[in-house]
Amino acid sequence: MAGLVEELAETTEDSSSFSGGYSYCFIDGDPPNKYICHICTLPARDPHQVTCCYNIYCSVCLQALKVKGQNGFICPTCRQPLEGNYFKDGRADREIRCLEVYCNNRMGKGCPWVGTVTNIESHLNVCPFDFVKCTNGCGAEMKRSKLKTHLADRCSKRIIECQYCQSSGMYMVISSSHHLDTCTYYPVKCTNKDCSLKLPRFEMLLHTEACAKTIVSCEYSSIGCDKKITRENLEKHNEESMKDHLLMAVREVGLLRADVKMLKEKAKSVDDSVKSSKTNVNKSVQSLTSKVTTVQNQSKSLQAQVTNLQAKAKKAQEETANLQLAQSQHVKAIESLTANVSAQEIKNKVHKHVFKLSGFTDKRDSKKPWYSPTFYTSPGGYMMALRVDVSGDASNESSIGCYLCLMAGEYDHALEWPFSGVATIELLNQLEDKNHKTYELVFDNALPESCRERVYGKTSTLGWGFPEFIAHSELAISSTSFQYLCDDKLYFRVTVNVTSKTKPWLEETDN
Repeated sequence: MAGLVEELAETTEDSSSFSGGYSYCFIDGDPPNKYICHICTLPARDPHQVTCCYNIYCSVCLQALKVKGQNGFICPTCRQPLEGNYFKDGRADREIRCLEVYCNNRMGKGCPWVGTVTNIESHLNVCPFDFVKCTNGCGAEMKRSKLKTHLADRCSKRIIECQYCQSSGMYMVISSSHHLDTCTYYPVKCTNKDCSLKLPRFEMLLHTEACAKTIVSCEYSSIGCDKKITRENLEKHNEESMKDHLLMAVREVGLLRADVKMLKEKAKSVDDSVKSSKTNVNKSVQSLTSKVTTVQNQSKSLQAQVTNLQAKAKKAQEETANLQLAQSQHVKAIESLTANVSAQEIKNKVHKHVFKLSGFTDKRDSKKPWYSPTFYTSPGGYMMALRVDVSGDASNESSIGCYLCLMAGEYDHALEWPFSGVATIELLNQLEDKNHKTYELVFDNALPESCRERVYGKTSTLGWGFPEFIAHSELAISSTSFQYLCDDKLYFRVTVNVTSKTKPWLEETDN
């Protein structure tokens, strides 16, 4: 009989699907022979009784015999044809399902469950002693009773939140050195010697640019001073090197004089005339002096002539001085006109932008920065964005911080870099057009180039601004003359006065 079972299993296309009867451990020992399938020799599953010898068989065993039996569809016990000679035995099925069995996980795993054949399948689906694989796919196997703890505390693929930046991801990713080395909110120590301050990574660059221990270039580096000192010793260095700086400045002024060469060329005709007159006078004086030296003892009249000529020479020198003074006045007038034109050009580059920050309370509680829509300082100008740290920073969470950040713009190729100019950030009074909270930012050579340099792609500079722009307590003040926070909204106005130049030969004329 066992050979028949093996034959059926081997001839089945998928032998793993041949299940046969119930292979459980029964409480009362092996079930009576009347419940046993005479093909698989197990208690019959979905039993069917044959009419030839009245034995019972599993439904699946009969179907396998019918399809794959090498000797045809005949009874394996009495060798009689079975086609149409069997039926489902409902009584035997009920009695078999009522037999009591132990859980499959009793031996070696310790499951105490006892129940009927009817209930064991549903029990096995929830048995706490059954070994299951992690549902997150980490590859670990454990008892079902420990799966919940594994998913919550131990699984390397469980979803957790970074305690610093609140971003979500798998534990193996969030806790990895790769994430911690790039997390913008991870606290890092200042790299400057003797400074032990720790700040979120995204704030550290701004701190380094203001840290008293940062090594910086002398303020007069642009005119030749190559000293490197800590920011806290900068003022002392300026005092000690005042004479050297003055000499450098004098030398720089000398170099700048070359810039007015164009203006001097415009006055060249006057200067040439003066030089010609002076040369002629000098020649006359030399000639007369020579003659006077030769004949001075011979004729008083010649002496008088020499005196007269000297007087003329003096007058000519005075006229020359007057011409030089007039030339200087002309140069100053031209410089004044040039300055006025430059001032007018700068004035034409001033633009104002107003932004509304809605949902102030939610943004303050989220502790994440808010960025305004990007804007251009002027048509064809620099692209910027206003960053507002609604909940402040790690060192002061009771104030709002405001910063201007340079972005990658469409016209950057035609602009002068690093950016130079003066920007004004205003928190607007919502009652009337005055009493605004105003701060001015100067972008010049004293500012680190990292805050003024050109950026590429979707990145931006860290920005330059004020970490303590206004205290939260001041926003809550309700006055008849000013109110900054109204209907959970703030209004900011940004004015940018650009002093850096464009590259006109690169500007596009056709769009």
